[in-house]
Amino acid sequence: MNTLPLRIGLLVVLYVCFGVSLFASAAWLPDRVATHFDMAGVANGWMSRSTHLMFMSVFGLVFPNFLICICWSIRFLSAGLVNIPHREYWLADERRSETASYLVRHSVWFACLALGFVIGLHGLVVLSNQWQPPQLPVVWVLGVAGPFLVGVAAWVICLYRRFRIAGPDGGTMPPARG
Repeated sequence: MNTLPLRIGLLVVLYVCFGVSLFASAAWLPDRVATHFDMAGVANGWMSRSTHLMFMSVFGLVFPNFLICICWSIRFLSAGLVNIPHREYWLADERRSETASYLVRHSVWFACLALGFVIGLHGLVVLSNQWQPPQLPVVWVLGVAGPFLVGVAAWVICLYRRFRIAGPDGGTMPPARG
């Protein structure tokens, strides 16, 4: 079953949420936005509201889609530039297209995870700027970064499980389900 349309649909929904959150939160941000905080949660870096919103827009577009672009380009890169387990096996001519397709499908999940993280980061900036002086409690950061890191770990585990070689003879893995 090809779940790529479902994944892309989820990514599109997340992008709509991202755009709405940027637009809706602009009125909540002060003219001078605290955007960087030390380990104690004290603001120590600032941007104008328009610069922050532009930065978040670009970051929200580039960060989630960077890995998709890399995975898509695997079709054209030499095997020596690709770092996956058992790459000689998975990038052999007869499996390269399927491998690249799997990596693109899998990277869309990462893009969804990354965009959720960006939305969370922007939410933290908006919330932290509601206080005077702006502050960012560490527990809030952990509430956004923790699930992201768990998601990245799960994503990597799925990737490694997909690219192990089954059987003592180095036989092929069953076709990818997602």
